Amino acid sequence: QHFRPNAQQRRALRRLSRQVNRSPKASIASTILIEDAHPVELPGDLADAWVAPAEDGAICTYIPDPVGGYGASCATQEDLQAGGAITVLGGTGELRDQAVVVVVVPDGGDAPVVTDPSGAEESPPIEGIGATVVSEESSVSVGDVSLTIPAFEPVCEAAVDAEFRRCAF
Repeated sequence: QHFRPNAQQRRALRRLSRQVNRSPKASIASTILIEDAHPVELPGDLADAWVAPAEDGAICTYIPDPVGGYGASCATQEDLQAGGAITVLGGTGELRDQAVVVVVVPDGGDAPVVTDPSGAEESPPIEGIGATVVSEESSVSVGDVSLTIPAFEPVCEAAVDAEFRRCAF
């Protein structure tokens, strides 16, 4: 079954294509097959993330960044065979102390596990490709691949009045 994007998804794919065209030519991201990209629904009111295969069989994941563009990462076939791929974006806007996590699990792979800062474990309902939102300082694992979400520090700029600082997360 071939994916048929709606109007909003076509606009998102054009933005994604522009970002891919600016990727360094030696990167995996510069070789993705935009016509084979598929949306990944994100929780809440967040725009869709996108997953696309690259020419060499790698998988690239793109999460919309609230400040523009996409946060992206690519996983080689070797990465996928180790258990899967994890892409994270967070610490800004409505996600000031959380992160969006998109997980790609190969067929037959282990379910992802999220461990929160207290040590409690949860397995989000992700089969194949999916997304969840986790708190900062959580860890996400799938197979032999694991990633810990850092604590997000606010970015502050000094204002004219030394008593006031404008901070963004």
